[in-house]
Amino acid sequence: MSYKQQLKTYIDRNKLTINYEEKETNNKLFISRVIINGKEYEWSLEQQNKKTAKQEAAKIALNELNITEESLLNELNITEESFLNEESIKDILLDIRELLKTRL
Repeated sequence: MSYKQQLKTYIDRNKLTINYEEKETNNKLFISRVIINGKEYEWSLEQQNKKTAKQEAAKIALNELNITEESLLNELNITEESFLNEESIKDILLDIRELLKTRL
């Protein structure tokens, strides 16, 4: 799972808002940072393109939030009790939809 996808999963599950801010540097490279619920995270290092800069910005935010791919995957495990919870079903369907989007 990409860093952006991991962060999106976390954002969706916690009903937070996310924005990416991008800038082109004087060297014709790109930097990006993540803003979650108004909290600004560190700028990425310069990258060759916007996509890579966004991935690096997502990685920085995940590190600062102490979120790992493993912890996200553990959260996605479905128990019978949570399966009966309507909100959990909606969250799972959103996660599946996002995973399908990134693989197509």
